[in-house]
Amino acid sequence: MSQSAQEYKNLLTEVIKKQITILGPDITLAKVRKTKGISIDDTGTVTGLSAEPAEITKQLTEQFKEPVVVDYIADDSEKAPTLEYYEKTINDKHLISEIYAEQQTKLKDALGKALRKAKVTETKNGMRIVTVDVTGISKKNAFPGSSKLHNAIQIHFAQDGKPTASFIYTSEMLSFRATQTCLALGYSANKIVDSLKAQYGHCGFTGGGHNVASSSRFPKEYGKEILSTALKMVIPDGN
Repeated sequence: MSQSAQEYKNLLTEVIKKQITILGPDITLAKVRKTKGISIDDTGTVTGLSAEPAEITKQLTEQFKEPVVVDYIADDSEKAPTLEYYEKTINDKHLISEIYAEQQTKLKDALGKALRKAKVTETKNGMRIVTVDVTGISKKNAFPGSSKLHNAIQIHFAQDGKPTASFIYTSEMLSFRATQTCLALGYSANKIVDSLKAQYGHCGFTGGGHNVASSSRFPKEYGKEILSTALKMVIPDGN
């Protein structure tokens, strides 16, 4: 494979994975697989190109704009969307492009703020642990919400292929993301959440999800203690 061909595959992979942070994997992968000339695996990594990369890029951009914009409008309560507003937006390509650019800028700005606050620990068993206090960055009923921001953070740190688990938190929320490769190293978000439920369920701790993506909520007064307890489960003392 030529260097330029591999560079295009890497670029398109980056584009696809950014959309996964916004739309989630199911919608994103389904849309990519409808695009002629590109093959991907279940993580969104491009495995093959059989058409001109420029044409594929153009098709992908158009495929993603409308659902990204609709999702963004729904997430941002400041826009107070009505059915009429949705219809107006979907039927106006210029407006879709404007709102899409606005959404991308907001996500990029939020990610930049989060990365400046990120703390990274490399464990002895080869896992990267990332913790980020997203207080003031992710706000309720505003874009980007904690889930979309966390997806972007996780993809940023995991893009080199190293087993990576990330935790984002506020005084009332803790969210978990991890690569599948962390499971072989003993990581399990379910075990962490179940253990926290056992210890803090009587205090109002709630949470759930699956082994590589979970979230939890709890009363503010227990925030620091719960975060500390969770991190001790994945970062051994003296690591």
